[in-house]
Amino acid sequence: MTDRSQADLWRVTLCIHGPGCGMHARGDCGYAHSLQELLPPREIETLYPGVWVDGVDRFFGQQMYQHQLDRIFNKYLNNTHECEMPPWAKCLNWYFQGLDLCAFPECGWDFNIWQDVRLVSHSLDLPLSVRIGCDTRVSDL
Repeated sequence: MTDRSQADLWRVTLCIHGPGCGMHARGDCGYAHSLQELLPPREIETLYPGVWVDGVDRFFGQQMYQHQLDRIFNKYLNNTHECEMPPWAKCLNWYFQGLDLCAFPECGWDFNIWQDVRLVSHSLDLPLSVRIGCDTRVSDL
C-alpha cells in the first residue's frame, strides 16, 4: 500500500484485535477501534473498488461477508451501548437481525444513510452504487 492509499483508507475497517488493540494504544494502528471511528474510503483522486467488496465495515447498503459481520457484531456492535451507536450501525443491526421496522424511530426512515451516501457519492464522478456493487444508482433513489 502506498502512503497515499494508506491515508485514503484510514479507518475504513474495524481492527481485528478489538477495541483493546496494543498498536492503537501506541498510535500505530490505521484501523478503527469503535463504530464511531469508521470512515468511508476517501476517493477524491483515486478509486478503491476492491475495498468496497470486502473492506469497508461502515454500512452503506453494500454486500457484507460473514467474517465482516462476525467482526462487526461480535467485537463491536454487541459491546456498544445503543445510545453510542451511530445511525448506520443501528441500520446494519436492523437489517441483518430482521428487527421490526419501528425499532429505531429516532433514526428516520433511512437511518441517516442517505446523507452519508450523498456525501460519498460526490467524491468522484462514478456513482457509489457502481463502486459498492449495487444495481441501483444513487440518483435513482
